[in-house]
Amino acid sequence: MTAVGGEVTRFAVGDEVFSRVDPRVGGAFAEYVAVNQSLVAAKPSALTFEEAASLPLAALTALQALTAEQADVRPGTRVLIHGGAGGAGGVGSAAVQIAKQLGAEVVATASAGSLGLVRELGADQVIDYRVEKFDEVVSDFDVVLDTIGGETQERSFGVLKTGGTLVSIVPIPDAEAKKARWNIEARSFFMHPHGGQLARLAGLVESGQLRPIVETVFPLDDASEALQKVEHGGARGKTVISVRA
Repeated sequence: MTAVGGEVTRFAVGDEVFSRVDPRVGGAFAEYVAVNQSLVAAKPSALTFEEAASLPLAALTALQALTAEQADVRPGTRVLIHGGAGGAGGVGSAAVQIAKQLGAEVVATASAGSLGLVRELGADQVIDYRVEKFDEVVSDFDVVLDTIGGETQERSFGVLKTGGTLVSIVPIPDAEAKKARWNIEARSFFMHPHGGQLARLAGLVESGQLRPIVETVFPLDDASEALQKVEHGGARGKTVISVRA
């Protein structure tokens, strides 16, 4: 942090911080950005700046999806997480860890090369989605976190318990009709920045209950290449652009 406004009380010049920049403002692909202090938290001391930068979007999405804002996961809740090794830019890998921290029984889908990683993150069962159809081998979930949409989302309704909840980070076509048909809740959402929740995530990092998965770091000059990699998909964890002022 190189400067603070006159009304800032929680941080000082020189503090190491991290944030999810308000998407209505933008500006993260830059050497400097101004952020309201309500969206900022102290960077976990154990992380590099690149590791810390990989957390806010993915981990805030996972936290908001699994806690009271959307699904209210509690000890004993049975949760299915799609894309457990990455899933929409790292949401899945963060969600596996957060769900376990909340006390859930976690089943996740992943590709063959990522099964070991997802088990390391805490999943109780991992399904190779290229070999097995998840809806033919598991069922009776309280919560499904959908990071993929399409056919995967459609098949997910059938593995929920009556009264269960599907939370998706992509739109749910005909959501009201599907809620009525399956007698479940179906919610799609986009995360919102929140400094207090970032501080909670930082605490999980410091206690060893959450670790960022960074696959590739690009310099700012190669931002276009980084975006092409993200668009291509299939990453195990986050792609990070390193900005050095």
